[in-house]
Amino acid sequence: MRRALFSFLFTWLFSQVATAVENPECFGIYAEYLIMRDARSFPFFAVPNNLNGRGYANETRWRSGYRVEGAYSFCPNDGIHLRWTQFPQFTGSRFLSPGISIKDSIGESNAGTTIKDKVDLSLYYLELFYMHDFSFCSPLALSLLTGVQYSHIRAHEQLEIFGVHGVPAGDALRDIFKSVRWGIGPELGVELHYPFCSCLSAEMRTTGSLMIARRVNEWEQPGIGTSVAGKIKDDTIWLALPFWDIRLGLNYQLGCFNVEAGYEIFTFFDGLGRFNPFDIINLHENLTMYGFYFQLGFAF
Repeated sequence: MRRALFSFLFTWLFSQVATAVENPECFGIYAEYLIMRDARSFPFFAVPNNLNGRGYANETRWRSGYRVEGAYSFCPNDGIHLRWTQFPQFTGSRFLSPGISIKDSIGESNAGTTIKDKVDLSLYYLELFYMHDFSFCSPLALSLLTGVQYSHIRAHEQLEIFGVHGVPAGDALRDIFKSVRWGIGPELGVELHYPFCSCLSAEMRTTGSLMIARRVNEWEQPGIGTSVAGKIKDDTIWLALPFWDIRLGLNYQLGCFNVEAGYEIFTFFDGLGRFNPFDIINLHENLTMYGFYFQLGFAF
């Protein structure tokens, strides 16, 4: 049995090497630069007093990320792709000048306060999938993707409120919210390729996955000095974490090299968590990134 298995593996490996020799472009390496904005489904951190007036939102700005991908085609219509996407930790902060009136975390109304919100966010995900190409509707080419995705999202938010009743001047009431999601699950997708000429084409890709993810939410309110006024960590639970991604772009190919640029949106549904321990309410937020990508590829 062992000899038969060894013979099978040797035969398969030899056939793949032979295919690689016959097809000089069976390997591909791609690098992308991502410039995107982040969006949250519930971005507000300052609520007007008596729920009457303007609500203030977390800051959003352009964030830089990257993506690297390796591809191996073991026959003209079939291949395996490994893709890594990451946005290293980025920080957004916003100050609101004195004179606003808000509700703080203990439910008291405070007028004439200064408030600061700071959010640190990082995420990465890894995709491994099998791709099969169809060319039944020339010149349009369609590819089907099936695979698996692993994702990790981490958020750390600190809310500082200056001028709160009972807090010494110059000090602040602080609320710290921590959220971690990581999960793994199956992924499906479709790619469309439409050539305008021999070197220029339109590209579209959409993928979706449903991961089983571990959720951790934590809240902390530091006291005055080094004391801790309160600290609560939710029970760790498992939940569904859906993901969806779509992108449109133009690809220019010259020999073994290709350059592509376009627009992309992806969303982690319930990808962030935040709760108010005084109401025992868990708030689940969608995390969306949207913006531009620029790709440089090489096939050999």
